[in-house]
Parts: sequence; structure tokens; C-alpha cells
Amino acid sequence: MLLPEHRGVQRTAREAGAMVALLILILLLPLLLFPAQRLSLAQHFGWVAGADAAKLYDGSDPVELLILTETVPNPGSLPSHRYRAHFIAERTDEEVVLHDLDTTEESMRLPIRRFDLIAAGNDGSLLLFVNEETGGPPEAVLVSPTAETVKRLPPGETAPDLPGDWRTDLATLAQIDCAGVSPNGRWIACLRHGDSGSPYLFGDWELQVAPFGRSGDGEAIYRGRGADPIVGWSADETAIYFQNDTGLWRVPVDPSDRAAR
Repeated sequence: MLLPEHRGVQRTAREAGAMVALLILILLLPLLLFPAQRLSLAQHFGWVAGADAAKLYDGSDPVELLILTETVPNPGSLPSHRYRAHFIAERTDEEVVLHDLDTTEESMRLPIRRFDLIAAGNDGSLLLFVNEETGGPPEAVLVSPTAETVKRLPPGETAPDLPGDWRTDLATLAQIDCAGVSPNGRWIACLRHGDSGSPYLFGDWELQVAPFGRSGDGEAIYRGRGADPIVGWSADETAIYFQNDTGLWRVPVDPSDRAAR
């Protein structure tokens, strides 16, 4: 049987324990309710990859990442697909501005206010922008970034008479799964969603990089949330660009360091 003073000490200990538990719950509740803050905290403390990623645009900004895909045959196996992030198309009130990710030269300005589809020619040298919502016939412009030329198609025409898949949007072709080969074919980018179907505690997916042909040796470079992004490499393979509903991002990659491991 506890003495009165002992019962008082026990009651005080229980109350202190309850208060500590309540404070912990108050601190953890926002992390449980707000996945963005939970992921940001994990990146800040280095629990997951992504602290060095740069957010270029927010998810609500009127921009689209343009990723060009090249199919390359592999002797004795299936062809591989190389993904190069080449441009950012930005919609303004009067025009579309095409930013080249490979150069600091002045951006191209296109005489079209919006677009519903962006497609490319077979070699990626021509880009097609189509606007279906004009209040009349659809409008389209054919762009050659290399030659810095823009050609309007006749009203109502939405595809040039040139080789290319002019009906498939570039974003549809930029879903890498675990087959995002770099422009020079040395590396592969993979999207992962946890082990054996178990979702991540922090974030929804993880972007990993591995030497080509060794996707099982992937190293995490970014943990993200939201829908699976479209993903493309920079031309020199030192960065990866990706975009989904949370925004458009750039994360550095150091292949030379990775090759030395």
C-alpha cells in the first residue's frame, strides 16, 4: 500500500508523462498531416536525398519541360531510350517563350498564346506547338530552334507533311520508369516506389541513377512527392530535370564521382 506522499509522486509522474506525450504528439501531428513538410524535414536532415535540388518553377506556373527522346538500338537486346531535357516552354499573356536549357542565348518567342500539344520530328530538330482552343480553327507553329525559325501552318492544319510523330505529346514519351538512359548512354535514371510495394514514409517516389546496364546499383539523388514526374538529362549529363504537379526541378548529378566508387 502506497503512502499518501508516494501516491502524490506517482500521480505527478503520470501527469508529467502525459504532458510529454502530448507535446510529442503536437510536434509530430503536422508531420503526419502534411507530407510536404515531412519530406522537407527529411531532406534537410539528410535522411533522404534531395537537399541540393533547385526548384525552378512552382507547380502552378505556366511552364512545360520539353524532353526529347532518342531510340538507340542495342545489339542482342531491346533498344534503349535516351532522354534529354532540352527546353522549357513558358506561356505568357501574348506568346510562348522557349528557353533553351543548353545555352544562355536569348530565348525564342513564338507567335502563339497557348498550346495543347507539343510534338517533335523524328530527329528532334523540329518542334510543333498546337493550340486547339482558338475560338475557330486550330492553330499550329513549326519551330526549328537550331535555325531559329518559326513557321505558321495554314489555319486548321495541325501537322506538317514531314517525318515525325506529330500526334503524340512529348510529355507522354518522357515517362522513364526505370529506363531513363542519359544522352551519351553511360547512365540510367530510375523511378522507385519503395521495396516490395511498401511505400516510402518520406515522399512517394525516389529518383535514382546507376551505370547503364546496372540499374540495380542505383544511387538516390532525389526523394519526391506527388505524381511520377517526367524526367530528362542535361546534355552534359551533370544534372537531371524533372516536372510534376509540385513543380519543375533541377538536381545535380556527378557521374565522375559515381564512376569512381
